[in-house]
Amino acid sequence: MDFSVFDNFNDPVVITDLEFNKVYANESFIKIKIGDELFDKSVKIYKQTGKSLLDVHVDRSNFRVKVSPYKDNLIFVFEDRSNINQFVEKFFTLNSIINQAPVGIIITDKDGNIKFVNNGFEKMTGFTFNEVCGENPRIWKSGEHSREFYKHLWDTILSGRKWVGEFKNKKKDGTFYMDRSVIFPIVDSNGEIIEFCGIKQDITEMKRLEKNLIQNEKNITLGRFVDNIAHDLKNMLTGIFSICDYLKSKTLSEDIKCMVEQIYKYTKVMDEFISTMRNVGNKKDIIDIDFCRYLSENKDFYRRIIGKNIKIDVQCDCHCCGFMSKTHLDQIFLNLLVNARDAIMEKYEDGNGGLITIKINCISENIFIEVTDNGNGIPDDIIDKIFSLSFTTKDEGTGVGLFIVKSIVEQYGGSIEVESGLNKGTTFKVKLPVLDKVCSCD
Repeated sequence: MDFSVFDNFNDPVVITDLEFNKVYANESFIKIKIGDELFDKSVKIYKQTGKSLLDVHVDRSNFRVKVSPYKDNLIFVFEDRSNINQFVEKFFTLNSIINQAPVGIIITDKDGNIKFVNNGFEKMTGFTFNEVCGENPRIWKSGEHSREFYKHLWDTILSGRKWVGEFKNKKKDGTFYMDRSVIFPIVDSNGEIIEFCGIKQDITEMKRLEKNLIQNEKNITLGRFVDNIAHDLKNMLTGIFSICDYLKSKTLSEDIKCMVEQIYKYTKVMDEFISTMRNVGNKKDIIDIDFCRYLSENKDFYRRIIGKNIKIDVQCDCHCCGFMSKTHLDQIFLNLLVNARDAIMEKYEDGNGGLITIKINCISENIFIEVTDNGNGIPDDIIDKIFSLSFTTKDEGTGVGLFIVKSIVEQYGGSIEVESGLNKGTTFKVKLPVLDKVCSCD
């Protein structure tokens, strides 16, 4: 046999006689520092097993050895698999890093069809890999972003550049979340785009804290402004009260007496408004409040205010926890419940038959409060005026309560709506974007 045929083999080759004496070794084998040890170990394993395909480990090197009998010789071909094993080890290490990363990672093809998502993505969105594989990321769109927004994104990454921005997306359970994403193209050896990779971080909590921080700074400024104005106005109102009290002690004509009463009434409204607004501008006592527990703890107090004949039905499916001033929450509930009580008393003189329903629930980052009464309802011609300062239909009313509720709610970035029908009752719906977390019910 002409052994020179193996001279140019990249793999090391050794040829022996049937007694395992070396008769040939090519240049590739001679260059191996552990060549003799590798050969001796291979022969030993071959003698023990008789197998023609051996896995031989020497130091940190791994070889696949193929033994082939040929006439009066044995041909040993050594395939170095160390790099392959190292590659596999690195692959599994990288795979572990990707799946344990505290961010969501997603890979799509050029058309945006999903090929891979990591465990972080599954935890962030609630979607599993099997549910999204082959799908387009549009399945978790919230509908908040315009076509121009997505066009700019695609134009950027298709041009070979990375895109950095924020999404408002929707989880599998329907709740919304904010994520900051970096999306970039993956190219082949020719520089052609073959895939896209997105790294996504859930920033919902950070956004909420950022929003609260900005709002708190505004509130501090507002509080200082209101305090300064209120101080000066209080001094002027004190003087007006004194003049009214003095005039009341005098004998006056009915017209003048009526004018003094009107001045006194509107001065009282302004005084109450200023006192309340000083509290509205103050959010120093913001705490984490469990809204349902708050209602449970204050139910007896509100029952005494409303009266024993009017029933209260509180509906709280779970504990909605949010950051808010307890003083502001007191003012919201007190004004809405007193308003409901007065509406019922207009329909039921002693309150019997009256019912006030309070509902609290959490959707996305918002806490929703509904207060419903079964009173006479609000006429269509005045329903648009009820949140105006000093507007009232009550003889002893000041027209401040609902204005204060609206001011507090809007201060937190929320909203208040009213639904009413004559002889059907009224519902006030308050939306407060202050949700901290949804706690499990005790």
